[in-house]
Amino acid sequence: MNYIQEFHREKIHGWRTKVLTNILATAQLARSGSGKFGGYFIYNTNSSVIYIQVYDAAAVADVIVGTTTPIARYGIPATAGANLELDRGIRFDLGLVIAATTTPTGSTAPTTGMEMTTYFL
Repeated sequence: MNYIQEFHREKIHGWRTKVLTNILATAQLARSGSGKFGGYFIYNTNSSVIYIQVYDAAAVADVIVGTTTPIARYGIPATAGANLELDRGIRFDLGLVIAATTTPTGSTAPTTGMEMTTYFL
């Protein structure tokens, strides 16, 4: 997705964006407060599938990856890009926290951290 597409998307659908870098099993805060998770664009440089885990939490300290239950999780194919747009989004009340792991419910970090553009309200 290029800059013009991102700008157009934000103007039409109202999504805000934030780029998270070096996403690993250590959780990262994408947005504090309530809102909706609207999607992502990510490229997985790893040679195996990775899983993005999405949490409703006020702070990264509130998430124990592999123990805390995510509100959503997505498999990203090996050495491939993936994007997702959720028309109505997934509601979160406390904040939007993201982590990446090698299994859907695990806590092991991928070999290489990824960059992810998140879309949210």
